Amino acid sequence: MRSAAAVLARSTQIADTDPATINTGTAATGNLDNTAPFVPNGAGSLAGKNDRWAYYNFTAVAPGYGMVRFRVKHLEGGETRNITIHFPTNYGSATQGATITTDAPATGTNVTPGNLIDDDEGTSNTQSCTPTATCLVPVNGRWVVIKLGAIPATGVGIKRLGVSAMFSTRFVGLRSFDAYVCRAGKVAANLTCNGSIAEGWTLLLSAPSDSFPGVNPRPGTQDESLRYFDAAKQIVGTHVKFVVTNNQCTGQPSFQGDQDLDPANNSECRVGIRRSEVHAAEVEVFGSKPTIDGVLASPAP
Repeated sequence: MRSAAAVLARSTQIADTDPATINTGTAATGNLDNTAPFVPNGAGSLAGKNDRWAYYNFTAVAPGYGMVRFRVKHLEGGETRNITIHFPTNYGSATQGATITTDAPATGTNVTPGNLIDDDEGTSNTQSCTPTATCLVPVNGRWVVIKLGAIPATGVGIKRLGVSAMFSTRFVGLRSFDAYVCRAGKVAANLTCNGSIAEGWTLLLSAPSDSFPGVNPRPGTQDESLRYFDAAKQIVGTHVKFVVTNNQCTGQPSFQGDQDLDPANNSECRVGIRRSEVHAAEVEVFGSKPTIDGVLASPAP
């Protein structure tokens, strides 16, 4: 426990079974006894003072069904509570048979488009080029096309995306995007829903400019974890085109410009490869929202 806490980034040790750790006195090492209470009740609890402290947030993941974030209210120590999660199908999951293609400039060594459709935000895809003068394409406009799985040939109604920029390299993490839908065989100019052809694609949603809202001094994991984006109306299709509009560097003015006082170093984030590189971890495609059955349990807002 002690050694693990020492090596995990941004982790703080809160308990151990080492009798040498002392809670009080001049030689105190902190509250490192063998108990770590998590349920927000009891003496000194914040649960009754603000509704925020009354909830526990959870994430459930199922191959082929993506991720569902939900919360449970007023948990008690030692309590058993049964919760049922009704997952919508993730039509963009490789487990459901989805496949993915990307734009031609994606020739960097770390390009792994399949990581976007594996139901796991712990793996990321890097859309980048080998950094040469001919390959520094703008990050806005980079795209992937997901051919949906587990659907009829005529397509399926698409209403919601789950998107994650988790575990990105800070300033090249995804910040905003647009998403389009195409139905194979419908438009003569693009019968196969080729992402390089403009015809046949209908805008599903244009995500906010701060979809992943990193701020100074740098984006954090709380800014990059999976979020849900709902379309105004359901659109039937067989393919989804996911188009980057900005990474954190190009989309957040406060990250731009020289950020330090070192005259020998220009920390402008738009210099070099960062203006043409973007990292994302997951794109999930749904026709509906999840539902949760259980006492005081609900999908996360």
